[in-house]
Amino acid sequence: IRDRIVTYLLIQPTKAQAVQDDTLTIVLKAIDYGTIQHIEFIPKLLYKAKELTCSDIAKELLLMTIYGMELPEDRLSFILACRQNGYFSQTPSETSFDPEATLYATWLLKTIGAEPEVNASFLLQELFKAETFDKAFHIVMTLKLLDYNISESMIKDFDLGHAVAWVKNSSKPSLKATAMWLCLFKDFEKAKWLLDNAQDLGSKVRAQ
Repeated sequence: IRDRIVTYLLIQPTKAQAVQDDTLTIVLKAIDYGTIQHIEFIPKLLYKAKELTCSDIAKELLLMTIYGMELPEDRLSFILACRQNGYFSQTPSETSFDPEATLYATWLLKTIGAEPEVNASFLLQELFKAETFDKAFHIVMTLKLLDYNISESMIKDFDLGHAVAWVKNSSKPSLKATAMWLCLFKDFEKAKWLLDNAQDLGSKVRAQ
């Protein structure tokens, strides 16, 4: 709290003085009232997995890690059981590559100091084969987590200049794809387009 300035009138002129001298002496004295600390309790917002999938459980565990909570061993075991040959699938019984599961499992394991054992060469091959932007987005995010330098030119088939297409080589711009692009790269032209066209608050915040 800033010092409050209290004004003291130390000399009050009499009627006689006022005739002869109309000046007034004012002394400003700072008084320190100390500080007030206000501690607000903010509840921990936990993400609960909606499905028993690698990506959903990894999101839940990531948030628990941020809060410094102990991670359930059975859920960690589930994540590890989804690890395939250089990537992650959504469930232990599946063997197909899932970009979203690979991203969040990699993110979680790196956060807790474990080795995700993801094959970057395989991810690059999958990136060039990606037909929709959500798949390309998750792969690029994973490669960035692995400290690879990914440029816009590597996903240029989605780039429309002012916006981003959801489908590769499509001319139709997508609000969601454009917002996701801005999570990867700074682009003032796309940000302006998103601000001008987005209706939801989340996309506008991302554009700003």
